[in-house]
Amino acid sequence: MSLTGAYVWLSYNPAATDPWIGANNAKSWLISTPADTELLIAEALKASPVDPNKTANANAIRDLRRTLSDKGVRVRISERVTPGAAGLWDPNRTEIRILPKAVQKGLPALAEILAHEAAHVAQSCRGGGIRKASIPLGIEVAPVEEFAKQLSADLYAGHPATRTIELEAFTAGARPNDAAKLVQHYCRGF
Repeated sequence: MSLTGAYVWLSYNPAATDPWIGANNAKSWLISTPADTELLIAEALKASPVDPNKTANANAIRDLRRTLSDKGVRVRISERVTPGAAGLWDPNRTEIRILPKAVQKGLPALAEILAHEAAHVAQSCRGGGIRKASIPLGIEVAPVEEFAKQLSADLYAGHPATRTIELEAFTAGARPNDAAKLVQHYCRGF
């Protein structure tokens, strides 16, 4: 293909150069490289330029993206998330999806959401593999009162095991620096 032909091809195939367009042309952004991760962190910093834990949160996001990638888990910024949630772990696609609005909440929120979803990855591994349903890890959790508002949402209504899984994930989200360790520990061999 000539250089002119390449430009013509790109003009008809913008998904090839636009990180916000996925393979199915749905607006999304696959976070697959260290450069993507840095751009994501910079985008979140625009919303929270004054973050006393900026370095720790940014490092947690870097570690999580790298650890998840090593396990074959993709991280995507996408609108395709369960209504009422900020993020989603999809074991069938081995993909974590985070709402663009969640990125706009700032670096602390982004680190928390990514850590929460990473805990679900670890729970899947505990359940028998990266593509399996989440089961509780049995880790120490924060008191229920700390996450009462989140756990009382319709999204988490139902079986107590669902609330147990979510309480573990919310606890991990509150400690984003430790979430990569959960994935490394429970997803060994996957």
